Amino acid sequence: MLELTKQEKRVIIFLMATALLGTGMLCYKALRGRPRVEIQAGERGLAAEIAAFKIIDINKASKDELARLKGIGPSLAEQIIKYREANGRFNDTEELKEVKGIGQAKYDSIKDNIKVE
Repeated sequence: MLELTKQEKRVIIFLMATALLGTGMLCYKALRGRPRVEIQAGERGLAAEIAAFKIIDINKASKDELARLKGIGPSLAEQIIKYREANGRFNDTEELKEVKGIGQAKYDSIKDNIKVE
């Protein structure tokens, strides 16, 4: 068997520890640079969540598109469509506050996701 002196054993242990530490640091840097993606399953699903970030035209939007807006469910989306049919096109996004059930707070939560053309 190979006989090593005490100093040679220390050098080998030091080199092994250094290599292990270096490998650990490389792994840490690789993982730290990656963005963490968390997917949460909700009742509306991922496709609906992504669609909520899309800006929609409230004069052309369907019931499903309107229902994807934050705080707007199917019944309120139906109210928006009924208002649009009864009163014509929206001239401004703030006119949406005229729809029963949409107050200032609800309007503020969706105003960045809506437009009129």
